[in-house]
Amino acid sequence: MVSIAKSNLETLLNKKQREAYTKILDLLPPSNCFNYPLNELELYLVLNGLKPAAWFALTGIYCHDKVALRGAALSRKEYEKTLSCELDKLHLPYAVTREISRESTGSYVYNTYISIATNEKTLKSLLKASKRQDNEEIGKALGYPLDASKAFDKTINGDDFSKSIKNAKNAGIQIPSWLAYISFIPEQSDLVNKSVSKSSEVLGKKYREFVRDKNPGLAKRVEDFFYKKA
Repeated sequence: MVSIAKSNLETLLNKKQREAYTKILDLLPPSNCFNYPLNELELYLVLNGLKPAAWFALTGIYCHDKVALRGAALSRKEYEKTLSCELDKLHLPYAVTREISRESTGSYVYNTYISIATNEKTLKSLLKASKRQDNEEIGKALGYPLDASKAFDKTINGDDFSKSIKNAKNAGIQIPSWLAYISFIPEQSDLVNKSVSKSSEVLGKKYREFVRDKNPGLAKRVEDFFYKKA
């Protein structure tokens, strides 16, 4: 179970809400893996009003046929109900959405997504953009900088960003820690030539300084995970 460091959550949330916060993190795979702090970071930033919205995906259930698919939906129903009960306690607008997709092999995948926002307007914008698969509008609703939102497809395939980090490591260039705090790929991310989007850097540093100050335990987990993965 995720432990909550003493932070401004102590005053932001009452005891019941803090307990719900912890349970939600345990219900959002892969957040129940101790070394994976990114779900906690996203939820923490939304709760503190620094990020307008966050989006989480539960592990997809793979099914060979429609009979198995119905069974998956039934088995996931109780899980979703438990998660919704805890989300209710945070008093933030949220939505649980479901999607059934079909693989090229013919099998089905039952997916569950959780969207949570600081206000109803933002939540509606996120859901509307997600339904239309409008990546730019999704990015805006999630609080990404405008230039990163317009280049949102980079978040999907991320090859340029991965190469940039690899090239920086090979060149002995220190990878900036603020990158650990953003859930999107900057529009410009050439670390070797120091061509990185200023808007992304400003936002990443804002998140970093806030979390380091208010929840140093979370900051350490986020940065340790980032550098281990980089």
